[in-house]
Amino acid sequence: MEQEQTFILKDCKRTFYKLDKDGKPFCRVGMYIYLEGLTLWRYDFQSWDYNEKNGIVRMDYSVSLVGVRQMCRLLGVYDSLSLIKRLKKECGFRVGYQKFIENFMAFCDKNSIQYNFNVWY
Repeated sequence: MEQEQTFILKDCKRTFYKLDKDGKPFCRVGMYIYLEGLTLWRYDFQSWDYNEKNGIVRMDYSVSLVGVRQMCRLLGVYDSLSLIKRLKKECGFRVGYQKFIENFMAFCDKNSIQYNFNVWY
């Protein structure tokens, strides 16, 4: 009989990328885990890649708690901090923030983990 794995998923957050342009914030990328799931977030300040407007743009890639548990099983981790560290390793330590996000989406797609994409202007 297979034993049910116990995951200790407490609130946890990390910022992976902090990019500045002309001494001002340009882009921030990070991840947080909370009771309902996991969110990979990106904030773009000033003008941004796909829009000529100025202002803050927020993008989220969110995964439900079911998807987070699936990630934990796939990566062999049982707590929030270990999951964030393993996802950072899996999606790329030495890649740019855009490639990191692409790798995260590819990891989810490859493993049939659903995520929702939202953007706020």
